[in-house]
Amino acid sequence: MRKIGIVTVLYKSDLVLEDFFRSISIQTFTNYILYIVDNSPSESSSVLLESLLQKHKIADKTRYLTTGKNLGVAAGNNLGIIASQEDGCDYVLLSNNDIVIHDKFLFENMLFKADSFKLQILVPKIYYYNSREFWFISGYINKFRSKCFHSNSNSVDFGQFDELESCSYAPTCFMLLSREVFDKVGLMDEKYFVYYDDTDFLWRCKLHNISVNLFTNGSIEHKEGKSTGGQTSDFSFYFFTRNRFLFSLKFNHNVFIKSLSVIYILLVSLLRSLKYNKTKLFYIILKEFITKKRNKGLSFFN
Repeated sequence: MRKIGIVTVLYKSDLVLEDFFRSISIQTFTNYILYIVDNSPSESSSVLLESLLQKHKIADKTRYLTTGKNLGVAAGNNLGIIASQEDGCDYVLLSNNDIVIHDKFLFENMLFKADSFKLQILVPKIYYYNSREFWFISGYINKFRSKCFHSNSNSVDFGQFDELESCSYAPTCFMLLSREVFDKVGLMDEKYFVYYDDTDFLWRCKLHNISVNLFTNGSIEHKEGKSTGGQTSDFSFYFFTRNRFLFSLKFNHNVFIKSLSVIYILLVSLLRSLKYNKTKLFYIILKEFITKKRNKGLSFFN
């Protein structure tokens, strides 16, 4: 029987873990190992974890990997991916812990489709929490703008996209991948820390002609931004902006196009900093971009 390694990275995730563990515990497919990579270990969170794992009867299927400090999402995912490979898992399910699953057959059905059609990446419909409104159903990456786009998001699902089969981008908040993908593409690029690690990874998949296949017969719900304060927090603004520059510099190889891309990102980021009152933070990012040195004194790095 195929085995799945479920990889989730914790960072001050206590408030969302009850729903996450319940979602896993109801699954009819049980040949999995849950790799919990804890980027914010503490005595209280360890007690909560043990209590919830016992409550939902999945403690014996769990490996707890502590990092001692916040390594970021990319490095955390890599720890879990490597552990799953060492344990002989056939598939890796990258999953945020701020998700909710109501369908007890989701794992079973996704695995059956991936196995039957030899699919390397499979993603279900993703709704906003407690709704039928799409957070993700399809997507793509614009390399010049260094930005990923969710197509058809913010619309209510009444089956209008059920015929969609594939796309070139999906977030890794809930993504089933065959282990062969990592053999071809490699692991997550840890320099992103958080945000854009999935954009980078999916762009590399695209370069290897690996598509994202859509599982429109299943869905999850996503509590967006619970551990980072939302997209307008200092933390999110910093890493979204910084990593957008990194992506552009990495993948725009033509010097002229790269220069135009960087100028475009500068202008867009400046406007966004004015809109959300982040101009001081924007100039810090700009200084880092010019000097290539990261300011480790900022509190939201810790």
